[in-house]
Formats: sequence, structure tokens, C-alpha cells
Amino acid sequence: MKALILTFFGTFYCLLLYGQLPNSVNITSPTKVKVCHANRYTASFPNGVGTTFTLKIKPVVVINSNNIYTALCANSGQNDIGQVIIDNTSFQNITLTPTSVKNEFEVTISDTRNSFEFDFLVDCSILSNTALSNMNAFFNSEWTINGGANINTTGTNIQMEYPYLVNLTPNAFSGIYQGTNDIFLYFTYSNTGAEADILFDFNDVVQCTGKYSIKSVSYEVSSDPNPASSSNSYTNSLILTASNILINIPHGYYLHIREEIEITGCLPCENETVEFSWHCFDNTQFIDACTSCQEQFDTEFTIVNGGNRELTIRRVSPLLADAQTDLSCPGDFTDWDFYIENTGTTEILKGSFNLYYNGPNSGLVMIDRSSLNVIPSVSTINLEDPTGIALQNPVSGSVDCFTDWTNPTLCNNIGQVPNSFQQFEFNFEALPPSETIHVQFRTYKCVEEDNQLLNKEKVF
Repeated sequence: MKALILTFFGTFYCLLLYGQLPNSVNITSPTKVKVCHANRYTASFPNGVGTTFTLKIKPVVVINSNNIYTALCANSGQNDIGQVIIDNTSFQNITLTPTSVKNEFEVTISDTRNSFEFDFLVDCSILSNTALSNMNAFFNSEWTINGGANINTTGTNIQMEYPYLVNLTPNAFSGIYQGTNDIFLYFTYSNTGAEADILFDFNDVVQCTGKYSIKSVSYEVSSDPNPASSSNSYTNSLILTASNILINIPHGYYLHIREEIEITGCLPCENETVEFSWHCFDNTQFIDACTSCQEQFDTEFTIVNGGNRELTIRRVSPLLADAQTDLSCPGDFTDWDFYIENTGTTEILKGSFNLYYNGPNSGLVMIDRSSLNVIPSVSTINLEDPTGIALQNPVSGSVDCFTDWTNPTLCNNIGQVPNSFQQFEFNFEALPPSETIHVQFRTYKCVEEDNQLLNKEKVF
């Protein structure tokens, strides 16, 4: 009878264990949990054989070992920390089926020797605008069954590693234009945290319309903190607006972004802004992943002139006395020579020259366009007509440079000056310091005097 009672009690005890829901979970964790990475875990339930239940796994971040941290995405305020991805090939005497709720599963245990593997995909939502550089962040998880209490009694707080980018570009810095057509602007972001694969966005919000244009944008991930160093090749090109550019950035490395810009108008150009942001790579498996980690880094800059710009027009001939007092007679020719010179210390990007008769619709002298010569001292100086077409040689072929007389009453455009004009103008670009543009022409005296021009200044 005693044996019968013992047998019955043992059978009853086994039945109780067989149908009991798990009250704990054994978790094998990685040595460190990395943000923007898949972190592999193994779990098993020491009891709960023969049961089916709803399991909820909630990732949590613990700061300084005791305070639960509420993670927030910088862009939207979402507080998703991580996504649980079950490895279906790892099931041992257990099955887990996802429900419609994130990180929730229907679980069935068939043996005490059960286990499964899963990944915690940890997002960057812990990297809110609050600086974490001085915090000890740990990762853990809460496991609840059918909405009950946390059964994770064996899991420990795991030290977290996370990338943390710092904008090293001084805000409101100045790009110095030294007179060449192109200058470089550099923007630098340092990873003071752990190595990570990230996606970044970059854009230059050009507001100084007509003052500069972006010729090229490129980037380099480098251990050299100097963005202008020759060790940085900048072989990786960007097309603005740049979005989802994948890079691997180790701890202590720098992301340098270089803009090559062309000055197209008058400076300064003030309060320009570039925008930079980043997020985790391959976060497509996240339901509510952050589209922007930490914050959007906005950097203001100004482009200013460097050096001194000065333009001088000097006459070589005729002499001042002859130029101020015209004693020539009708039918006489006079040769004129002018030099347009950059007497400053830096290149003059753009300028114009205008030779015109400042008076009524006639004059005592006229200029034949065939006598005009425009000669740059170096071939790199660009000469154009007002429409932007290169100046021809001879200049008389550049018809858009000339404005004809409408109806001259004193001189006329037959005889000695068949191709006279009232105005001649051209534009020049890239005039270096100490270089010149030589302008030559010849005037023809066609009338000695006329009462309608009496006591009136007559100048070209």
C-alpha cells in the first residue's frame, strides 16, 4: 500500500511539472552588445514542457547599472530600442511563432532540453541628443509570459558599445577666397565611440544664389584628423542631396567631406548651411527604426574675400597734354593705348571694360572698329563679349561688343571711318595680380568745330 501511494504521488508530481508554465529563462549573452549590430543570444526554459504561451521580450537599456533609460529617436521621439530576430534553424525541442505585436511570440516547449538562438538588433535610439560619452550603458531584457511578471532572473546587464559622432567643423567658419576660381570647404565628423557600419546624409543648402556653385563633393574615412592632408585622396564622390551613403567608420576615425566650389559672383556669401545626419545600416528589419541618430548636425559657414583687389586703368599714349587738349586737325589720326592692370594682391574674378562716346548723337572724332586690339598679357585671362562668347581676333568680328551710331550729324560712317561705333564693351575673367589687358584703338578727327558742341565736354 505504501509503494502504491509513493507511485501515485510521483506520477502526480510529474504531471504538475509537465503542465507548469516557465518561471525562469536561462540566457547566454555575448560579451558586449553593439549598437547598429545584430547581437547573438541563446535561451532555454528549464521548465514548461508541454505548455504553449505568449512570450514578450522587451529590450531595456540600463544607465550606470541601476536606472532604466528611456531611449528616443532624435528625429521622431520613437523609443524603439531593439528588434528580436529569431533564428528558426536553431530550434531544439521548442517552437516560436511571431505574433502581430513586435517582439512577441507564441511558444511551445516539447522537452526540458530545449533552446533557441536569436539576435537583438539594437538601434541607435539610445543615442538621443543627450551626450552618452560619459555614461556607462548596459543592455538587458525583460521576459514576460502571458502578460505576467518578468521571468528573466539569469540574464545580466551587458556592457554596450555604440558609435558616437562628433561634429568637429567649427560653426560659422569662413572659407577664404584667394582669387582662384575654385576653393575647398571641409566638414569633419569624428567617431568617438565604437566601430560601426552607418548610412549618412549630407546636403549643402545653397542660399547665396549666383555667388558660388558646387563643382564636386567627395568624402574620405581616415585616421588623419587633418581634412586637407595629402593622405586623404577623396576618391569617393557624392551627388547632392546625398542620402544613405554606406561607410564603415572605426573608433577614432574621421569622416571628412570636401566641397569644391566655384565663385561665380561678388562676395561675401554669409550664413550658408550644410546638413549632416546618420543612422544604422540595414535597419530594414526594424519596425520603428530611427531614420536619424543623435541629431542633425547643421554647420554654418561664410565665404569671404582674402587679400586686396584693385583695378587700375592707365593710359600710355597720347600724353596727358595731348589727351586733354585735342589740337589735331580734320583728317588727322591719333593712336591711343590703355592698360587695364590688376594692381591688387589677388586675382580679379570678373570685370568689364566700356569705351563709349559720352555726349549727343555725334562727335568731332570717331573710332573705326578695325583699329581696335585687345591683348591679354597671359593666355589664361578670358575675354568675352557681353553675351559670353569669346572675343574674336580681330575684335571687329565680335559684333555683340559694339553699339552703332543711330544717326550721326557731324561725322558719318562713310569715307575714313566706314565702321565707326558709339560704344564698345567686353568682359574679362581671371585677371591675376600684376597682369594686364592692353587696349589699342585709333581716332579720326572729322570736324574741327561745331556750334552745337560749343562749351560742351567731348570725351570717349
